[in-house]
Amino acid sequence: MRGERVGRAGRVAALGCALVLVAATAACTGGDEAGDDAGGPAAPVRTGPAPTAAGDPPVVELLSAGAEPRATLRLTPETGASTSTRVGLDQRLVSDGTPTTVPSLTMTVTTTVDGVDGTRLDLGQSFTDVAAGGEGSGAGTRAAVEALDGADGRVGLGTDGVVLSASLGLPEDVEPAVRRTVDGLRDQVLALTPVLPSEPVGEGASWSVTSVVVVGGVTVDQTTTYTLDTIADGDYVVDYVLDQEYRPGEVGRVTLTQGTASASGRLEGSLGSVVPRRAVGSTSSTVGYRVGGAVTLVESSVRVELTAS
Repeated sequence: MRGERVGRAGRVAALGCALVLVAATAACTGGDEAGDDAGGPAAPVRTGPAPTAAGDPPVVELLSAGAEPRATLRLTPETGASTSTRVGLDQRLVSDGTPTTVPSLTMTVTTTVDGVDGTRLDLGQSFTDVAAGGEGSGAGTRAAVEALDGADGRVGLGTDGVVLSASLGLPEDVEPAVRRTVDGLRDQVLALTPVLPSEPVGEGASWSVTSVVVVGGVTVDQTTTYTLDTIADGDYVVDYVLDQEYRPGEVGRVTLTQGTASASGRLEGSLGSVVPRRAVGSTSSTVGYRVGGAVTLVESSVRVELTAS
């Protein structure tokens, strides 16, 4: 009986770690100028049908056009441009009121623009110096760190910040749970690029992005609201707020019964780069799991920080 309890706790903790790793800042996978009054709200503008499944294009809704002057924001990196960033993740996990030690994670991500084709950017990414620090570095975390360290990825990114495609070269024998965790680490970096509206906007503008994503094998409905704090010579400061709702379903030997998450943070960068110079964010989530006949409630929080080197 004790072995079953330990095994159940381990499976729930492993899935909890995978979810908390990718919940923070997950954002996704030209137009006529709107509004006449500086800082006044624009009529809401939606593009495309509401997403219902992972892979559907996100829906962007302009909430306020912001102050004059306004411009259509798009990423404009040049082919060959390369950015190296250091990413740190600090996590906390509580299962049925009992804290679970979760290691902090750090990694260096180098993103290179391999090509620009119209509104599509083809990117290469490499992950190095991946390390788990502090206590709690169990076998699952070590396996995920070892699988990601030295891995290379390919990303198709729209100039509006929407991820069009993403792949990561991993050994074929990597276990599914480890692969989900590794994908989550990679998604952390992709999610730190803001999705941009198609309409011209100025300081104070706000817009929402509704999407369906897969987090640790779980389908999640989410809405991210961005607010443009400042924009000058292509340099931006954007604040964001994220709300997520997890759809119940089976993940391996665990059944997710309920789940919600919320996040907030700030992105500072340049439209000439696909990765912000600095990003900070924090997320909290509450998720319920059923393993066999027992239900476990997991509360988690994570803080992510990215700094260009």
